[in-house]
Amino acid sequence: MKFGMRKPSLKKSFKARTTSKYKRAFKRSVNPFYGKKGIGFIKNPKRSIYNKIYHKTTFGLTSLIYIPKKSKAKNKIKTTTKSDNYGLNWKELIKNDDKECLKLYKDSIFKISDEFPKGYKLYFKDLSHVEIQDNKIYFYDLTGNLFYSGDLTKENQKNSYKLYKKINKSNLYHYKSYYEIINNLPEGSSKKPLRIFKFVNLPLSILLLLLASILNINSFTILSLFFLAITIYGLRVHKSSFK
Repeated sequence: MKFGMRKPSLKKSFKARTTSKYKRAFKRSVNPFYGKKGIGFIKNPKRSIYNKIYHKTTFGLTSLIYIPKKSKAKNKIKTTTKSDNYGLNWKELIKNDDKECLKLYKDSIFKISDEFPKGYKLYFKDLSHVEIQDNKIYFYDLTGNLFYSGDLTKENQKNSYKLYKKINKSNLYHYKSYYEIINNLPEGSSKKPLRIFKFVNLPLSILLLLLASILNINSFTILSLFFLAITIYGLRVHKSSFK
């Protein structure tokens, strides 16, 4: 058994990276168990033990050079830092000179989060604009840097949209209910869309009208008109959900 440095071989090194590489790829495609751990010991236990001892007791040139191993996904540290790209158009930053201030109290107006200092005064003149995205509200200073961000909750979402309109001086962002924000629905679709109105009732009412005209049965006509009325009502109530 050999101990220490392995004899460098350019021939073996070249062969391993060229012809042998394609041979191994072909064998893996034919035999799904080729190259799997434990298969070598099953096929040739003596050779497997010899190779294990050989690799433990010897080292090559690559062992002398430090090559950082690729870290696995499970070992990677999960970072919660997000980029500052929130879909902002920096040309439209509004530099507000309004001297009016807004007291952001933890338990009264906003209830954004416990991290925001209680009684802290936020002056409009210090903000460029506010963004609401991904159930969060972002405050930007005059230089365009993120000043503060907080979660949008059921308690503060109404005041958040009011602040958005006041600072941006526009109605670009319409008021939405908490259900619409969480489910990413358009404005006015607070009620859950009844998709059965669109996909079932309309074809059913048309089918009943055809049957009533063919079979001359009044009950089919009444039923078809009933389903048609429900369809029209459902589309009227939930029309914003089908945009």
